[in-house]
Amino acid sequence: MIYLLGAVLVGSAVAKFAQIPKVVSQMNAAGFDRPRLMLIAMLEADGAILFMMPRTRVLGLLLVSAYLGGAIAYTSGTQPVP
Repeated sequence: MIYLLGAVLVGSAVAKFAQIPKVVSQMNAAGFDRPRLMLIAMLEADGAILFMMPRTRVLGLLLVSAYLGGAIAYTSGTQPVP
């Protein structure tokens, strides 16, 4: 399960690094321009790689949970409440 989550996060980071038009347009709509997109991709990939290695799993878990927590906080703050 750890490696599956790590692979999903690495895949997401690769999509951001590759500048896939749909990903770039969605991130631009969220207010993140290309330099910030590269920073986000780098932090996401670093956290995922550290999370998948047993010796650095604790640090990786901290980075991944902070990344996902920020994503949830941003999403919940921008969506209208029904």
